[in-house]
Amino acid sequence: MINEARGSTFTLTLETPLVKDNTGTFDYDELTNIPSINGVELQGDISLDDLGILNKPLTAGDIDAIIDAADEE
Repeated sequence: MINEARGSTFTLTLETPLVKDNTGTFDYDELTNIPSINGVELQGDISLDDLGILNKPLTAGDIDAIIDAADEE
């Protein structure tokens, strides 16, 4: 249930617990199944470059190559 909304922020109250049996954690560093992107665990201070994510403006040629690759699939 959303309690209050203002611009792009809001307050959310959960009516059911996040964890059913108290075996979970609210401390990210204690997680055992860390999420990852492109095989890189999302732990610590990671840049887009560390994750292998393009961190530069796309050129028209880049966009054409992406479209061509999608058309081949």
